[in-house]
Amino acid sequence: YLGLGNGAHSHHGELRWLHERDWGAYADGIMRSGRARAGDEVLSAEQSRLESLWLGLRTARGLDEERLEATARPVLRRWEAAGWALRSAGRTRLTPRGWLLLDELTVQLESAPGDSSTPTGADPAVGSVPRDGTGPGVQPVLPVYGGA
Repeated sequence: YLGLGNGAHSHHGELRWLHERDWGAYADGIMRSGRARAGDEVLSAEQSRLESLWLGLRTARGLDEERLEATARPVLRRWEAAGWALRSAGRTRLTPRGWLLLDELTVQLESAPGDSSTPTGADPAVGSVPRDGTGPGVQPVLPVYGGA
C-alpha cells in the first residue's frame, strides 16, 4: 500500500516507511527532493503477518480466511456472533461496530488460539468486561461536547 501525505505510512514487500509528520518538514522535503521520508524499517515475518491482518480487516473485501490458521476460525465466529464481523465466501469483514474495535480485534486474532477475551467496550452480554472500567486495555471514555 502507498500512503500519501504527511505522517502517512507505506508498505511494500518487507519494507515499511513513514513520511514526515510535521507539515512544514514534509512540504520542504517534497519541494527539495520529491521525498519526505522520515524513516523506514524492514519487517520480520511476524510483523508482516500482523500487518496483513490489520490491512485485511481495514478493507471493504475483508480478510481472506484461507490465509489464517484453523485455530482462528472460532475467534471469527465469536466476532460474528457479537456483531463485530460479517463472514461470507471465505472472507471476514468488520461491521461498523467491529471497526471501532479494529486494533483490539486484530491483536485478539493474532493471539489465537485460546484467547477469547472480549475487547474493551464490548457488549458485556457477549463477553466479560469489568463493569467498573478497570482492567488491561481499558480505554477511558471521552466526553462528547456539542455546540460552538
